Amino acid sequence: MQRPLAKFICSTMVLCTCLPCFAQKPAASLKVRMPESEFKTDTAIRLDAIVYNSSTEDLRVWKVSTQVDGMAEAYLDVKVCDAEGKSLPRIDGATIVKNGKNYGIGKRWLTRKGAIVRPNEELHDFLLLSSLFDLRKPGTYVVAAEADIPRPILGPKSSGSWQDPTRSPSS
Repeated sequence: MQRPLAKFICSTMVLCTCLPCFAQKPAASLKVRMPESEFKTDTAIRLDAIVYNSSTEDLRVWKVSTQVDGMAEAYLDVKVCDAEGKSLPRIDGATIVKNGKNYGIGKRWLTRKGAIVRPNEELHDFLLLSSLFDLRKPGTYVVAAEADIPRPILGPKSSGSWQDPTRSPSS
């Protein structure tokens, strides 16, 4: 007997950044993609994420670790909708009840390390959608992701460049 399939449509969102002026282009962009678009039920469903730094400054992505760790959900806001457009709740965190309604809150990290993305470089990572959402029901799903990676804050006496405090000046 063949298992039913779930089909996914992946949506790439422009990376949100804290900008001093809305006329400026974003400091980074985000691409999300799935290695496959159809999956059998009860299989791991991977979503790849690539952050590209298009600015002239180093950007810090607040990841769980500085390596590829498979926990991109630490800095990505991922949404999955079914064929009717209904958003699926997260299953990886806690459920709270407010005014008689249940709300799922995704897992949160108490500590995160910042991975530096240098100008014109990419940061590659992934997450497992099947660990974040209940995707056992066959059907078509739409996946969208966005991230909020702020530009470094430059003080009033700044020369316009940002130094990574974890790097020595000679490196």
